[in-house]
Amino acid sequence: MLISLHSPYIEPGDISRNLNTHIELINKSDSNFHVFPELSITGYNCGDLFFNSNYLNNAVESIKKIHTFCRNNNKVAILGTPFELKGNLYNCAVVVGLSKIIYKAKIELCSAQEYYEDRWFKSGIAINDETLDLSVFDFEISNTLVPLSLNINDKELLVGIEICEDAWGEITPSMLYENVDIVFNLSASSDTIQSRQARKNMIRGISDRKRFPYFHVSGSNGE
Repeated sequence: MLISLHSPYIEPGDISRNLNTHIELINKSDSNFHVFPELSITGYNCGDLFFNSNYLNNAVESIKKIHTFCRNNNKVAILGTPFELKGNLYNCAVVVGLSKIIYKAKIELCSAQEYYEDRWFKSGIAINDETLDLSVFDFEISNTLVPLSLNINDKELLVGIEICEDAWGEITPSMLYENVDIVFNLSASSDTIQSRQARKNMIRGISDRKRFPYFHVSGSNGE
């Protein structure tokens, strides 16, 4: 299995452009597994556009288009998107290209310094306790505490997914994972010299302690 980590130019507010960027990168790569940053479909720095229902609906339609494209081309991708469920908006990683669209909701929201996530999003900490008849939907949803069992090219993989701040919590999802094969972190962190080194140290520490490969992908200069 070949994995590509993409950090493309993302235009906050321009979902159509971001959709095309995702499809172009997936299409031109020989990899069959693709990972994009946090909220890569909408852009992380959208402000109160996250309150706009038309914007959110466009994001959902874009996810469906990428899902169809990936299924038709035997690709799997993990990207970032907001997702509304039962009146609550979640910051999600979404897996496309399999039999169903799979959403993983972020549990640790960042609201310090320049971040205001709890203005728009709800933590997914309780979402696994929701009673939903998922058989009537074309998607599944849980939070990042639960790793995914994925069948990719006839290979079974247990995959952990964290979203940025999830990795910085007092008890992180990766601390609780058992026997996972690989972990991905979708991020949109500010890139300062100090934070860059701190991220490297954090990722190295998690990977060394838990003995699994840990892949981190963050936003590009569009953000």
